[in-house]
Amino acid sequence: FIDQYPQHSLLPNAYYELGTHHATLKEFEKAVFYLSKVDLTTLDEEDKVECNFRLGYAYMNLKDFDKAGVVFQRLRNSKNKYTYAASYYLG
Repeated sequence: FIDQYPQHSLLPNAYYELGTHHATLKEFEKAVFYLSKVDLTTLDEEDKVECNFRLGYAYMNLKDFDKAGVVFQRLRNSKNKYTYAASYYLG
């Protein structure tokens, strides 16, 4: 789908779904690949938060702590279901 329809309006959702799928499977490199391509402006607030948390968690597992920190900081600065988890991972 992504390769055949690169301009399709559902492309951001495809990146999001593939990224969350790979994150669930603990395939963190693939998760980062897809989640980093998600246009967050196209997602509702709950999916934005989920995308950011999974992206930060994937970066952390890949030992890219600088990028993980940036993403977790965004989550910590807003009230959402991952605020406390983001604070925990930030230390």
